[in-house]
Amino acid sequence: DAYRGAQNWTKAKLALEKALRIDSELSQAYYNLGVLYLAATKIDGLGRTDQLQKSIESFQRYKNMEASRLKSDDPVHRLLKDAQRALEREQTRLEREREMAEEEARRAAARAAAGDAGAGDAGGDAGEWEDEGEWEDEGEWE
Repeated sequence: DAYRGAQNWTKAKLALEKALRIDSELSQAYYNLGVLYLAATKIDGLGRTDQLQKSIESFQRYKNMEASRLKSDDPVHRLLKDAQRALEREQTRLEREREMAEEEARRAAARAAAGDAGAGDAGGDAGEWEDEGEWEDEGEWE
């Protein structure tokens, strides 16, 4: 908890994993791992999606171990739902980013194809596109 409180996520994770290697039946360690994976901004070697999946797995493991003792108002229920919603939002965000990148690639390909198609047209101005997207006039064809 001290590492987590100081937001030293990697050390907190290592300490909890060490505790579980010593005693794999420490349900509270799974709960704390779930909280850590949900709250951490970044844990070395894990992307946000992986962190959220590990959070869900840890909370579920805790719930399974504590099933007979859990009350309906136990915080793990809310935290598990929070982790599931966060994972859904992250997956939606990643999907939107992928779709935007694909659309940009399609537009770039269409611009390139249009540029190639116009390259053989001798009836217009000769020029080049500058990096800023402005037309640089090179003069007329003679």
